[in-house]
Amino acid sequence: MSTLANVSFDCPSCGARVHGEIGLVVQLNKRRDLAQAVRDRTFNVLPCANCGGRTEVVRTVCLTDFERRLWLVVYPAWAEAHWRDLAGAVARGFQRNMEVAAPTFLREQAASWQVRVAFGPEAMREKLILGDAGLDDHVVELAKLTLLAGRVDRIGATVFVTEVADDHVVFRVSTPSGRVEEVDLARAAVRDAPPPPTAMGAAAWSATDLEVDPFVSFRRWFVVPRAADPLAFDLEGKAYAHAGGNPRLEWDD
Repeated sequence: MSTLANVSFDCPSCGARVHGEIGLVVQLNKRRDLAQAVRDRTFNVLPCANCGGRTEVVRTVCLTDFERRLWLVVYPAWAEAHWRDLAGAVARGFQRNMEVAAPTFLREQAASWQVRVAFGPEAMREKLILGDAGLDDHVVELAKLTLLAGRVDRIGATVFVTEVADDHVVFRVSTPSGRVEEVDLARAAVRDAPPPPTAMGAAAWSATDLEVDPFVSFRRWFVVPRAADPLAFDLEGKAYAHAGGNPRLEWDD
């Protein structure tokens, strides 16, 4: 089942009224068009008929894929500062929906599902294209640390995989100063990368550290988590419509 909503807002560029439909909870294996929109960076992006401008409707969304067994909750990028509380909320939400309230056959397969939390559209897109390519995101996150090691100019950078081909992986490194670099690595180099170096006395980085909760990202070691304000967004990832929106359910056949 997917939950969609009709929304309406003033275009930030020209002020004309924009109307459209966004996804709140999307079953990707049933809505392959919306899965492709995530890959194309057009998911929940609405065009203005007057000026042609495009506006992203920023909100919490939940993406599921019953074929890949993926449960992905995506919060706005700014919410990364609250990653610990939100990762816990996602884990509890999955447990409630798939391990307690679900039919028996789903409860029996719950342990095989990939449960993830991501922050912002690029992190959302990355999880899908890594799944497309069969790349383990634990391994990819450790490879990102290797890209940052010893690079003072990359302190505080965000790193996302933007493309995966048969033999190479493209990373985009964006620094707080606004500088953007593309780094192209052989796929084998990513898969077989040695453990990234650590500061003297620090515990070694490990994929095991990334299995603690659904926030599988190298940034968990660099972003000091702040307590989440439950009034700022829905901690449980429930499907609340955008202000003024009309949610509708799309049932599976």
